[in-house]
Amino acid sequence: MKYREVDLNEEFLSKLYESGSEQWQTSPPAKLFAIGDFPKDRKTRKVVAIVGSRASTSYGERIAYDAAKLLAENGVIVVSGLAYGIDAAAHRGCLAGGGETVAVLGTPIDSIYPRCNLSLAEKMLENGGAIVSEYAPGDPVTRGNFTYRNRIVSGLADALLVVEASDHSGTISTVNFALEQGRDIYAVPGDIDRETSVGTNRLILDGAKMYLGAKGFLGDVLPDWRKRKTEAIAQKYGEDAWRIMVSIEEGSDTIDGLVEMLGMDAEKVLSELGVLEVEGLVIIEGEKVRLLKN
Repeated sequence: MKYREVDLNEEFLSKLYESGSEQWQTSPPAKLFAIGDFPKDRKTRKVVAIVGSRASTSYGERIAYDAAKLLAENGVIVVSGLAYGIDAAAHRGCLAGGGETVAVLGTPIDSIYPRCNLSLAEKMLENGGAIVSEYAPGDPVTRGNFTYRNRIVSGLADALLVVEASDHSGTISTVNFALEQGRDIYAVPGDIDRETSVGTNRLILDGAKMYLGAKGFLGDVLPDWRKRKTEAIAQKYGEDAWRIMVSIEEGSDTIDGLVEMLGMDAEKVLSELGVLEVEGLVIIEGEKVRLLKN
């Protein structure tokens, strides 16, 4: 993989090197290396960092994957650390949503770690993402590198989502950096007797915002996402389809209910629903109608 030294004035790095960042106790790196090109339009797009335990559970991996997928489908860039567990699930979810994802390494730029995620890294690059490190080829690798790189993970983002973490895990260091950097912090609640939920539950107790699902989280990151989505539907499928989607979103879950609420002819409603079902936006089950999850 071909790497380059990064121009620190690149738009994607604007949050990391914004005014005042030099005053952080843990300053941003003086030099960065990257493989691939950074996602474009940073000034008009949100970036979310998703982090968590390497010893993740299937619950945590599903949460990270689903969150990243919905974020990506709505144009949000996902940053993580390419580690085992939650990091890898977040990167994969972003790719599944057709988005761009950036990995921050704790190893030299020419040394992808862990090696089992090499194919994942290649897919990220193919999809317009990037891999970044402050460590040049030949630099020594220490355990402290992985903790210190976390300031870059949080520094690149507008918000941090912690999916799973034990009470004293390295993931908590990312939270501390995010607090110093003034980032919004969210944590996923979990079972009180599960080791990987102790850290996240404690973060919520200490004031982190509670993550209660991908759509609610997206609503915090992009408050107008529903409006954007319905406007896109109106533009692509017409105003009647848009009105139907909005009505279903607001609770009309039967064909008769849609006809009554919208004052449309039943045949017209069925016709529009048929198009939306073919496009994968709704599901019709007898008289019942519902939106697909995302």
